[in-house]
Amino acid sequence: MGILRADRITGLGGADAIKGSVKFGNNHALEIHPNSADYRLGSNDFTIEFWGNTIGTGNAIMVGLFENNPARRSYTLETRANRALRFECWSDGSSALKTLTSNTGVWELSTWHYFTVVRNGTALNIYVDGTSIASTTFDNASDSLYENTVDPLVLGASKQGNVYYATHGTLYISNFRLTNGTALYTSNFTPPNRELTKLSTTNVLCCQSSANPLKEETGKTIVAATNDTNSAPPEASKFTPNTPVGFSTTTDVGSQYGATFDGFTVFATSTYMVPPGGNTRERNRGRAIFAGGARSPGLKIQVLDIASGGIAQDFGDLLNTGDLPGSASSTTRMLVASGYIAPASSNVIEFITIADIASSTDFGDLTEARRRPQGLSNSTRGAFVGGQTPTAVNTIDFVTIATAGNAADFGDTNAAVAAHGGAVASSTRGVYTIGGHPAYTNTIEFITIATTGNGQDFGDLTVDANRGYQDRGSICDTTRGIFSGGFTGSNVLSNTIEFITMATTGNSTNFGDLPVARRGGFGTSNSRLAIFAGGYTPGSFKNAIDQVTIQTTGNATDFGDLVFAIQESSGSSDSHGGL
Repeated sequence: MGILRADRITGLGGADAIKGSVKFGNNHALEIHPNSADYRLGSNDFTIEFWGNTIGTGNAIMVGLFENNPARRSYTLETRANRALRFECWSDGSSALKTLTSNTGVWELSTWHYFTVVRNGTALNIYVDGTSIASTTFDNASDSLYENTVDPLVLGASKQGNVYYATHGTLYISNFRLTNGTALYTSNFTPPNRELTKLSTTNVLCCQSSANPLKEETGKTIVAATNDTNSAPPEASKFTPNTPVGFSTTTDVGSQYGATFDGFTVFATSTYMVPPGGNTRERNRGRAIFAGGARSPGLKIQVLDIASGGIAQDFGDLLNTGDLPGSASSTTRMLVASGYIAPASSNVIEFITIADIASSTDFGDLTEARRRPQGLSNSTRGAFVGGQTPTAVNTIDFVTIATAGNAADFGDTNAAVAAHGGAVASSTRGVYTIGGHPAYTNTIEFITIATTGNGQDFGDLTVDANRGYQDRGSICDTTRGIFSGGFTGSNVLSNTIEFITMATTGNSTNFGDLPVARRGGFGTSNSRLAIFAGGYTPGSFKNAIDQVTIQTTGNATDFGDLVFAIQESSGSSDSHGGL
């Protein structure tokens, strides 16, 4: 039946993936006993961190050493109804020492986020998903939080006497860790994607078990508490993925959503367990990587899970290739080629191991320096078509993806190709559009990837015949290639999506429309969903990501957002249709 992939159950991880969480209802809490110097923070550096998922609005204390009557307030971390975060601490139990509140809308309902508060000397920061969203400073490094020596540390609610207050509806907390005495993060960071471990400096570590909500790893005693004896106390639950964007329990049963059995199938219901079904040829992979792009930060690499949607994460940085690169990929490796590093184009090829979270590594060189090449690939070979030196060129280079080294000559295009017209591939055939610069054309050509030679005529783009040939996004599955957006030299933007059947030469057919006309979008796909990301509209670089179902024509819908708004990046995945 295959091996259950824990990384897909959780949306994070691998063998050591995050497995457990604690579900809190209204006015339910966990008390951590005994009262201990371990969580009296005083003037120490500290780190409070955990995965949290809030369902329902309202102000809600997620963690606190706090008693209101009589006043023994030390510190609290609280969600606000406007989706802000607030960390508040007190100097004498009643007088506020610092109140740090973020902007509104910094976290999303029904979505897992990594919440972190760090004191480092006089600096105080709140982080969401590894990015500082609010900061302030103490007046002095000796400024001390109230030393509450009576009350327990409380998760999931605020404690006032024997009454617990929480208005969040439902709250999930996973992998809560408190480190008293050490600032573990002193700048923006990548959230951990494994279960947190007990460090030598760890003072509290809990909410990790899918079976026992009272389990704690440092020897503390956890007591479940609630105002209503007839109501269930906090309960253990599995750390499950966010509900995928556009998920339907009716139509998506047996799709790539939900738990994955490596090499076999998927399960998908509200519990992520139904009988198997769906296409298993790509083994349900679906990690998307976007690398480089025009405008700062041009060297950034971003990553997301195609099946889950949501917000991309920072992956690392390119070595040299920045603006306007092309890309190709296998199931394990993404190649990023060429680009523009002011004041000249580059011939550098770099590679990224898709399963990692790390910066790129040198691969080799193209046969000539150029920017805006179009990349395509099957499972073994990648090809880079055309580009600008700054004049348009007709060069086609190729590499063996698994073997680092310089590119070799493949052949020539029939017309000089520049400006990201779009390229797609099946396991045998690569298809690219000529694009624009200096002349805009609707020509489509193809190559047989396994056999070197010149490009051959495929057909024409026909849906938007007067515009949209330059700076297009492109994606594919094993049979169909899709092109989106673009512009002409008059800078008239297109929202058109059109498609071809890669095994059959001929003109393109209408697919649907993007929500917003734009140029410089880029895309990738798993075996079912295609996503188009970023781009440019007059005066604005875009961070929006749109999605379509590859085999179902229709307009694109919202998928999520990039971390960095950017255009003309390169996109690949470990399961795009060319594999």
